[in-house]
Amino acid sequence: MVNLNFHDIEHMVERVILLKAGKIAVDEKIEALKAKVKKVISAAPPQSVPVLSRIDYSGHSEFFVYPYEAKLREEIEGEVVDMDLTGIVSAFIGGEYA
Repeated sequence: MVNLNFHDIEHMVERVILLKAGKIAVDEKIEALKAKVKKVISAAPPQSVPVLSRIDYSGHSEFFVYPYEAKLREEIEGEVVDMDLTGIVSAFIGGEYA
């Protein structure tokens, strides 16, 4: 099992680079990435919103949106939540390997 906890190093690094199949899938400064990845808590999946991954619970789901843009807020029914670096990396991994 791998422990993904970037809380201690988030302030020490400038960029996040994520690889997919040996190619760069994400190359962003941390603050830009945090602005582009949001968690949506909702009972229904967002329509025409780029969902990276999701977690289903009884009564609601969490959808991880990338890239998030402010104009998407109009299409989202539910709460939009900022994420930390640990949550962002987990969302990307969940979308690729779940």
